[in-house]
Amino acid sequence: MTSGLSRSRGMMLTIVFCAAWVFVLAPEALGDQGAAVLSEAGPWRCHLTWRAEQVRRASGELEYSVTRVRKKKRTWTTVKPSQSAPPVAGWAGVEFDDGSWGRMKGPFAKSSMGQKVTPAWPRALAMLCLRGRFEVSDPARIGEITLDLAFRGGVVVYLNGKEVTRAHLPNGKITPETPAEDYPKDVYLRSDGSVLRAWGDRGLKDQFAKRVRRITGLKLSASLLKKGANVLAVEIHRAPTAEVFHTAKCRGDRRHAHWSMLSLNALKLTVSGGGLALASATDRSKGLHLWLASPMRKVRVTDRGIPGEPLRPIRLAATRNGSFSGQVVVGSSTALKGLKAEVSELRTDKGETIAASSVRVRFPLPDGPDKGYFDGLRDSAPTETPINGQSGKAIQPVWITVNVPKNAKAGKYTGKLTVSSQGAEPVEVPIELSVADWALPESKDFASFLGLIQSPDTLAKYYKVPMWSKKHWELIDKSFELMGKLGSNTVYIHLIRRTYFGNKHTMVRWIKDGDGWKHDFSIAEKYLDIAVKHLGKMPVVCLSVWHSGVGGSYFGLEGRKGPKTEKVGIPFTVLDPATGELSEAIGPMWGDEKIRVFWKPVLDGMREILTKRGLEKSMMVGWGTDIHPCKEVVADIKAVAPGTKWVVQRHPYGNNVRGVPIGYLVHVWGTSITPPPSADRVYGWKNPTIETVFPRYGCSIVGHSLRLWTDLPAYRLVVEAAVTSPGKRRIRRRGKHYGMGLRGVGRLGADFWPVLGKGRRKKSVHAFYAESLAGDGALNLSYSIHHLLSPGENGAIANVRFENVREGIQETEARIFIEKALTDPTKKARLGEQLAARCQQVLDERTIAFIRARNGASAGGGTTAPGWLWFIGSGWEKRTVDLYSSAAEVAKKLGVK
Repeated sequence: MTSGLSRSRGMMLTIVFCAAWVFVLAPEALGDQGAAVLSEAGPWRCHLTWRAEQVRRASGELEYSVTRVRKKKRTWTTVKPSQSAPPVAGWAGVEFDDGSWGRMKGPFAKSSMGQKVTPAWPRALAMLCLRGRFEVSDPARIGEITLDLAFRGGVVVYLNGKEVTRAHLPNGKITPETPAEDYPKDVYLRSDGSVLRAWGDRGLKDQFAKRVRRITGLKLSASLLKKGANVLAVEIHRAPTAEVFHTAKCRGDRRHAHWSMLSLNALKLTVSGGGLALASATDRSKGLHLWLASPMRKVRVTDRGIPGEPLRPIRLAATRNGSFSGQVVVGSSTALKGLKAEVSELRTDKGETIAASSVRVRFPLPDGPDKGYFDGLRDSAPTETPINGQSGKAIQPVWITVNVPKNAKAGKYTGKLTVSSQGAEPVEVPIELSVADWALPESKDFASFLGLIQSPDTLAKYYKVPMWSKKHWELIDKSFELMGKLGSNTVYIHLIRRTYFGNKHTMVRWIKDGDGWKHDFSIAEKYLDIAVKHLGKMPVVCLSVWHSGVGGSYFGLEGRKGPKTEKVGIPFTVLDPATGELSEAIGPMWGDEKIRVFWKPVLDGMREILTKRGLEKSMMVGWGTDIHPCKEVVADIKAVAPGTKWVVQRHPYGNNVRGVPIGYLVHVWGTSITPPPSADRVYGWKNPTIETVFPRYGCSIVGHSLRLWTDLPAYRLVVEAAVTSPGKRRIRRRGKHYGMGLRGVGRLGADFWPVLGKGRRKKSVHAFYAESLAGDGALNLSYSIHHLLSPGENGAIANVRFENVREGIQETEARIFIEKALTDPTKKARLGEQLAARCQQVLDERTIAFIRARNGASAGGGTTAPGWLWFIGSGWEKRTVDLYSSAAEVAKKLGVK
């Protein structure tokens, strides 16, 4: 029901949540016509509350349901409602600390027209709360305040904590469970009684428009304003879904009929009055304006500060022997020149210290896709950061990363970050670091699995240096150093030319020796030594002896439908030792009697090299794909390198290649999502096989593909999501469960930067040679991450994605440490029932939070997924503190230092 207030005109836009933008107001902007001080464009602080979809039955009863779609049929199951935590009391007031809430631009709504699949945010979103700030320098000079609003569901609006209006909600006390007024049936159905579809019924604009509710021209009293910061708070409640939506016939896919039962489509708060009455916090002076940003939030070049928002401390949850990052953003109304950031030592109240040299300060580059957001982390700020033409501001994020020593004392450390710029007063940002008394293992000993792939050819092309020159080796060393910080587990030694990874030549060179060949292993040895230096004894050294272009068939189905490649001779590189010149050559074909003589000295030589480095068990050959090696390939390799396992990177699960075991599997299909703790708990680290997932669409573990533009929480959670996922769908056969869980993620590029072509059409070297890509288009690295590192001036550098992956892996290692104690009866008994139960609860809370975030991300899609927005403001910092504190308690009970 409405409160009798008039409804606004608002604009139908294309997103499901709410947001607002603070406009810069010059004195002349505040005339009698009024000026917009808030709009849906943001930024807002926002809080999301999740609860199962609410369905209004034809009988009038309300039920909480989970709906499932099978082709054109939809069913729902009544469930017991459980919800994420609603905002605390008093959240609409000016003094409320909303620093932990998500920060987003709007509008927060998805269009109900023009989308192919799932065009609506999930109906499990039950309530959206938003806080927008604006500043008033002289309330007495304010004339008229007008609010216009367009939304779905029901809304309550507060100004400085006082309710000023509500619409389509009942009178009396409003709780988080209060539903909005039901929509009439005609907003769900076409005239023929079928469900109205976003995709296919675009012409029915009048019916779609009925879904948007409005408040128009609402006058607010200027007496509610105060000098300084003012807060407009918007609370939007979901309307129940009518049962007819689930029961009416549907023309085509019912997913195209989805629409959001809650949204803020448009908002405008205007103020009239003469003279300069309003000021944005970003315009208070020509000095610096700093604001705190979550390390899981991408900062865009068009971002601006929120007026009147206080500068909060950088708070880091940490443990010994780990690296932990925070982010603050520097803004200015003039170009930033000579920007500097210096950090002090960190000290506890007992006098323990972490030296300033253990804290690294870096400045992200605006090098995300289309240079739209900051990503690569460099050690010095740019000489000058100009004004952004769209926002009218110059901004530069600053990252601090604390490398906590292994012998650091546990406790709470404090320090400060001092930011200065030419012509501006320095600004100090407090730092608060909480260190738990548990030491992370060295990255070389991580239990989780990360399969990064290094590209020497990319480095040579990007930095324009000769392959295998001194400078080239230095560049390779930098890439492997960063890969080692993540505990990367794979190395690829290319023994054939023109593979999928774009190598023109082989790493082992053939030298003519009479009627036969001898071999130069020097490049392969040096490459391997650099890898071992940084990665340790990695479990996978893949010797590339085959690719899909030299003989194979789709899924090994010879004579059936699907891609098939003819057997061709082995492409290899010949070295002339007298001149150093390289030439391309073609060797015998698989199945030829000469092929085993050709390969045996090479594979024997590589086995000897690996054995000397303690890596004989890591030797594998590869790599199998959706195009399976023909039977002659497998037989010939088995004959010259018996006992050697295969590396396979393909869509379906599998445990062998024509009878030869798979040692390292990366797959997409059949990777089940993390189950809730009430249903099952999965321990991927127990899997004796290195089974991992390629995190692209279809794998589900983080809701959608892990791409360059994907939200940062997905990067932080991807490894933990993998080790808690069952992997191959569990099938019970003869009393045994198949599918023990995933060990981690694989097939990710480390430094495959675009180096081929010009401008925006530049491509990476991966998949450059068409013959090596046969049948594997959907396994292209571009469907996931082809560079987790960024290019710096003198080699690879870390970026904000890298740091989120690193912290996620560290949290995964803490989880595994606790799980190993909880799943071992002897160790669990030493913990005691209370500690064991508390630790399990900490892990289960992490799982539940991730499932909520992933489900919201999957349903929403895009780069502003509501699941990740919720996660950023869901109290993840406390869950991290609890995780590391629990690991410390377990270590103490078990006597682990």
